[in-house]
Amino acid sequence: MKQGSTWLIISLAVVLGVFVFWIDRTPMKTAAAKGESLYPDWDPAKIVTVDFYYTPDKWISAAKINGHWNLTTPIKYPANEAAIERIIASVKNLTTDGHISKEELDKNKRTIEEYGIKTDTQFQRLTLRGKNSMTEFHLGNKTVGEDEVFFKVTGKEEIYLAGAGFLDQIPKDENGWRDSHVFHPYRHQVEKISFKGPAPYGFELARNAVNPDRWDILSPTPSRADVKKVQDLFKEFSKWNVEKYVGDDLSKKMLDYGLDMPQAQISFQYKDENDPVQKNTVIQFGNIDITHTNLAYIGLVTDMNTNVVLAQGEFLRNLMKPWQNFRCMKVWDVRTNDVRSVLFNSFPESIQGNNAFQLEKKEDTGTWVAMGLSEDTLSGMETYPADPKVVGWILQQLTETEVIEVTKEVVSDFSEYGLDKPFQRIVTTGTRGDQQQVDFGVVVTNEDPVGQKVYIRCRETGGSPLQNSVAEVSEKDAMKFPTEAFQLYHRDILKFSTNDFRKMTFRLGNRERVVSREKKRTKNVNGEKVDEFSYKIEGYDDTKEPIPDEVIFLMSELAYRLGELRADSWIYMGNEVPAEFEVKEAARSLLVEYKANGKNVEKEILFADIKVDRMPIGIVKMNGKMWVFKFPPATYEYYADLLGLLMGREGLGKK
Repeated sequence: MKQGSTWLIISLAVVLGVFVFWIDRTPMKTAAAKGESLYPDWDPAKIVTVDFYYTPDKWISAAKINGHWNLTTPIKYPANEAAIERIIASVKNLTTDGHISKEELDKNKRTIEEYGIKTDTQFQRLTLRGKNSMTEFHLGNKTVGEDEVFFKVTGKEEIYLAGAGFLDQIPKDENGWRDSHVFHPYRHQVEKISFKGPAPYGFELARNAVNPDRWDILSPTPSRADVKKVQDLFKEFSKWNVEKYVGDDLSKKMLDYGLDMPQAQISFQYKDENDPVQKNTVIQFGNIDITHTNLAYIGLVTDMNTNVVLAQGEFLRNLMKPWQNFRCMKVWDVRTNDVRSVLFNSFPESIQGNNAFQLEKKEDTGTWVAMGLSEDTLSGMETYPADPKVVGWILQQLTETEVIEVTKEVVSDFSEYGLDKPFQRIVTTGTRGDQQQVDFGVVVTNEDPVGQKVYIRCRETGGSPLQNSVAEVSEKDAMKFPTEAFQLYHRDILKFSTNDFRKMTFRLGNRERVVSREKKRTKNVNGEKVDEFSYKIEGYDDTKEPIPDEVIFLMSELAYRLGELRADSWIYMGNEVPAEFEVKEAARSLLVEYKANGKNVEKEILFADIKVDRMPIGIVKMNGKMWVFKFPPATYEYYADLLGLLMGREGLGKK
């Protein structure tokens, strides 16, 4: 290599190094402290419009309207909200770190244009406006390392440096500012959905007028819609994205796109946040794209604009399903927290024997009560505090009970199904006042699967009443609910700890044996006095022969279980015990003595000779009434075993 050429190359390298030094150097601070925030009080929520100019003839504008971002000019389209919010939020991170002051620029005879910043024209200009403010950035070149970008703020003379992401986060073209969803249901409060497809596909769904959390099927046959199925449809739409933006004028090339006569369309009626005006979006399914056969032309028609996009054509399969797929198969479409009251009515169409009571939640205390509504019932017009566990079970059953099948979609004569005079009616009232009524009719034998079934008819307020359909539920589901208010009364019969137990008296006719728990001795355990107790059988001398461990176990376990004794269910309540539950002279009873609130308490339980649903029957006196109940079988077994040991064969025979 010639010496002259070598010196020329060296000279060019020196010049280039000096150029890089001046362009990419980190300047010294001058007007502000290093690292000071440019906008310490920046509040992204106050920004309502965003403009970005790529070049003087290429720009995009977006505005926040009713809580959501929309592109307003030169195209009208739902905006990519995540991208816009990210741009706005990033301003909070801008600092004075590495800025170049006006004095330093003048001193070194530099201009802002040398940093790629053009303030005299619309070039890479980002404008963020609030209701009473405007913040504008002129973005320039990246540094040589491309990890930072130069920018200038309108109204300030300095040049600042930001991370390269401040520029990179801005979409590369106007399409990047668009919402990538074909339709985003979660941006709106969707009120109604209508789908028209090739026969026989089609349906119309609408929110319930009283309870907007629920949905109804309006057509082809009015019925309740399964909320989860509607939510699943929304989820599918939220995953359906635009593959390519074709055009913003649907009137052009409609024939080419197959949108002059779309093969199917779905429309959404909705409202936006803080805007009561109803809006519409129609999605039309057109031709398959010949170059990308998995994509179809989709027409988007709104009140403000029309657009054509390419998206996955297979999405149409999510809609072309029998409308019955959206049907709610729950007898009551309720949630436990939304139920305010439940009305139970036997023979509601009969003037005589109308046995009604209501389960109601007291809003001031959050507790439930069961109110008798008929003098002709055992409960009368009394109000009973309801057992929380029983209430929980009833509410759970209301949410879980399902229809076996729909018998007939449209019925004109309900007498065939016994629904002109139902034997039972249950009406739920929600926290919003919405009611769901279910009538129970004829019980018939089902052949497959074998069993009894009951015809039901459902009606509701606030939506399309299900007055023309008849469905079926199992007999077990139809008969499982209580028929009297007193049956919901608190089921705790005895409540005490083992330490509070005193004795229990087993009675069989005129004979009785007493089992007691007595203090044996006091001993010192780790410096503390601890009382020891033992079980005694009255009339039995355990000094000669100790009570066997097996018997002590029975006594201890029975005492423990009696301390938590709950009725499995209440069967009867009244002044006298009915004849069918008559307690004979030689019948058994158990008198339990325990301590409560510092006082000795006695409660006697009588045992009837019959069983109901294969469960033993107990009778106890409470609140001046005789209460007949199903006695817990496991506890009864301990009682019967101990009775047999104490009374001999006669007692054992009564087991």
